Amino acid sequence: MSLSVRLPAKPMNKSVKHIATALPAPSLSTRRYQPWHLIADPAERKLAVVRLHSEGWSITQYLQTTRPTIYVTLERWTEEGVAGLEPKSRARKVTLKVTNEVRKLQENPLLGKWRIHTALLRLGIEASPATCARIMNGVAPRFTPTRTAQAKDQPLGIFDCAIPLPRDGRSEV
Repeated sequence: MSLSVRLPAKPMNKSVKHIATALPAPSLSTRRYQPWHLIADPAERKLAVVRLHSEGWSITQYLQTTRPTIYVTLERWTEEGVAGLEPKSRARKVTLKVTNEVRKLQENPLLGKWRIHTALLRLGIEASPATCARIMNGVAPRFTPTRTAQAKDQPLGIFDCAIPLPRDGRSEV
């Protein structure tokens, strides 16, 4: 997968070499862009990536970020253009207030997800029936379980075996 932004004309090697050798190396005090994590506006971050890419900079070093971040930004730029610089919307998070209201209403066994949904709407709280059902069922977010060490009943092989000692207490080999 090769990502690149096409420019109207490719600069000549001689001109790039001349500019690189004629000008002093840029110091950190004359940076045009702050590191990635210090740029507050997400659209400005992504615009900095696009501009540095078009100028031929090593973006990951300059902005002090990772390659996947740069690749995703450039891919969105090539596919969506300027609209790809704006952050995408995300799903709303369930607040503690919504969870507590659903738990209170759940005490009545006659209320299902649809009735709880309408009761929340009457209280001025927007939560979908699926969200109500998730809260009622106590479904936790998905995660990958970590491996835990467990004791083995059987020996693991030749390195884990019991060697019987003589009964008289002497160890003769």
